[in-house]
Amino acid sequence: MLFLFEHKSFLPTQPVHLQLLDYFLQIWEDDIKNKRPLSFIIPVVVYHGQRNWEQKSFWDYFPGVPEKWRAFVPSFDYILTDLSRIPQQLIQAKRDTEYLRNLFLALKFAHDKGLLKENWSEILTFGTASYEQDRERILLQTLTLYAVNLYDMPPTEVQQLNKSIPKPERNWINEIPEIFGERWKKRGLREGRAEGRAEKERAFTIKTIKKFPEWNDSEVAEFVGVSIEFVQQVRKEIGYIQRKSAPSASIWLGRPLSTGSDKVVLNERCSQSFGNHANQSRASLPCQRAGSNPL
Repeated sequence: MLFLFEHKSFLPTQPVHLQLLDYFLQIWEDDIKNKRPLSFIIPVVVYHGQRNWEQKSFWDYFPGVPEKWRAFVPSFDYILTDLSRIPQQLIQAKRDTEYLRNLFLALKFAHDKGLLKENWSEILTFGTASYEQDRERILLQTLTLYAVNLYDMPPTEVQQLNKSIPKPERNWINEIPEIFGERWKKRGLREGRAEGRAEKERAFTIKTIKKFPEWNDSEVAEFVGVSIEFVQQVRKEIGYIQRKSAPSASIWLGRPLSTGSDKVVLNERCSQSFGNHANQSRASLPCQRAGSNPL
């Protein structure tokens, strides 16, 4: 069983079923290529826009078609998690799923900079156990970049906000090159500031490529803050080829692409639910394929 997460910050102009169906086909094609049984997929749409989301069936987008032809239209449903309808207190109560809880808080406050800053410590505090692996640290940095890029916050503003969060989180946020580029330059090699930053960017690029092998060059470049050509050169130097497989579970966040979504694949180990709330909104953690190894 796979959970497929699609992030939406605004109402789509076309039925979301079309986008979900495209993801289904990519996953099933990968199943066939690797001689696996077809995956059972549960799609979850995480929405935090300002307008109401009216959940419809795919059949509703075929007005005028006789009911007797309904059998020829793909039929599947999706779970809608409308964060605007889930109380903040309910999200904060999910202490057993810290990363998802903090992510949902960031998404819920994405349209209000005042609330985002007011809850900065709540959003970026995870606990000591979350930093035992590089993967968790990368997830923290990803969430921080999302929050910062929403309002193009300067380093001085981020540093002031970070005074309210614990030292482990603060130290790892300070290592993000997109926010503290000048700090990275000052730590550079003796040959020059630019060379020093390049070495840091190269090391961070290599770590990202290895931790998220399914990301393409464009996704790695956007996350690290370098050019696509730089990522391609690093791949060539280390001989690390992108893993060409469909994501087992994904959630999309960040600045809009041409499709209306950005990709950051977040694989988690378990599934939790916020229960049924307004318009059957629910939120679940993506689960990995049975028997697979986490990153």
